[in-house]
Amino acid sequence: MLNRKNKLWIVFLICILFNASAAIAGVKSTFTYGNNKNYTGQNENLQADLYKPNLLSTKLPLVIIYRGGGYASGDKNLAVLKIIADTFNATNISAVVPNFRQGWYESETKGLCGSATPEIFEDAAHRAYQDCRALIRYCKANATALGIDSNKIFLFGI
Repeated sequence: MLNRKNKLWIVFLICILFNASAAIAGVKSTFTYGNNKNYTGQNENLQADLYKPNLLSTKLPLVIIYRGGGYASGDKNLAVLKIIADTFNATNISAVVPNFRQGWYESETKGLCGSATPEIFEDAAHRAYQDCRALIRYCKANATALGIDSNKIFLFGI
């Protein structure tokens, strides 16, 4: 038979295990942080995934995780990005994984290497840089809604 003290210990341990598993899994939500024209002149919604240790977390540091891809390929849904976000969540840090505008004229018809002149590549890099700045501004302006500390935003690249 369990006495009151033992029951409290069991409840305490269950709470710790629940919080640890929630921190590992993270809570994911997707938001739109902007809209801009892509290289074809079409409007493109800029979206990002927010991973939080738990739904009620507030005033947490934020890491924005950027991935490579030569400004031409890749997606925020890469499995490795979720693993990295979950690793930050396990230490009580929120993580954002964004998409940004990619590509340039002729990149689809001539391939990446055949169409990437220095000027074209620089334009693609500039668009990605603009999107990065737009995401930081969005996170600072919406810190309370995102549950983050606007003074603790960091960039992380893979």
